[in-house]
Amino acid sequence: MTILERSRSVGLGDLPLELVCMIVEHLCLQDSIHFAAVCRTFRTAVFYTPRPISLSCDCLQTAAPFLRNLHCIQCLHVHDCSAEILRQICTCICHAPRVRTVEMCCSSSACLTGFSWNHLIRKLELRETSISATCDTWNELTNLEVLVLRCPLDDSLVDDVFLDICAKLPGLKKLAVVGANALTDACWGVLDCCPNLTHLFLRGAHLDSIPDLRQTKLEWLDLSGSSLHNDSLRLTELPPLVHLGLEETEVSGSLTAAISSSTPISVSLKTLNLRDTAVNPSVFRVLRQFPALRLLDLGEAIDEDSIIHHLANQHPQLQVYVSYEDAAAPGHPQIRKDALMVETLEFTNW
Repeated sequence: MTILERSRSVGLGDLPLELVCMIVEHLCLQDSIHFAAVCRTFRTAVFYTPRPISLSCDCLQTAAPFLRNLHCIQCLHVHDCSAEILRQICTCICHAPRVRTVEMCCSSSACLTGFSWNHLIRKLELRETSISATCDTWNELTNLEVLVLRCPLDDSLVDDVFLDICAKLPGLKKLAVVGANALTDACWGVLDCCPNLTHLFLRGAHLDSIPDLRQTKLEWLDLSGSSLHNDSLRLTELPPLVHLGLEETEVSGSLTAAISSSTPISVSLKTLNLRDTAVNPSVFRVLRQFPALRLLDLGEAIDEDSIIHHLANQHPQLQVYVSYEDAAAPGHPQIRKDALMVETLEFTNW
């Protein structure tokens, strides 16, 4: 056999098991099922390589035989599943002792009642559900770090319920409420309930003031859609945030005054969301106080090309997002039309 013929005969199955395992780490569930059917080496790599597994109710039936052979799961992602589906998942993989963490997305916390791995859930997302603090499930979520509540129904998430839930989750690090229409200033008590909180997203809350947050661990604060006004925001009382979201608020006056003074946030801030906020043009003249700023979302907050282009010229490292016609002019590639700042609502990187 010539060298050329020998090289052609070498395939993926000839790779060391360690390299095959590295390939397996990047396969989705369906691809893993097909990969495991090729040969014994591939099957061993698939069943013993720790990696994330994503499950939903529509794929469980076909994946059940495969799941029963998994020996370790780095992170189990479960999407839009009912209580019955969760019980089936537990049955399929109850023999895999090395399930390290679980991420859940479901319609109700009641779905988790009796779920044997509640103590492993690291991230929980509840969508369009009636929120209750009396559900026993909250006491079982001892390792929960990320909680996302989307559009709670019937204004069920009032201040008392919100704080009662957070008091049962002292280890929480990231918290988002999309549609916090029933929350008021009392909700700031969450910072006492969850002292390790680094990310806080309260969209649509009825907030008249912001307390002094300098002693907190917050790095990411988004109060978009809230009732904040000019007298509410004092940047001098904020910690060194990386992200600040003020979309559709009325804080332009206080923002302009506070930016001009030296504050911890002026050194740390990397993304600033002012989409559709009534912004005074003088804000842009003092943005040089923010040397770390890399993304500015304006939407239709201002539609003066000269100001936008001057900003782009003065800060070539800054990406500016706008949503009015003809804003992105040639020679200014960092000016982008229709910012997708809404991607922050996906919380995929949390």
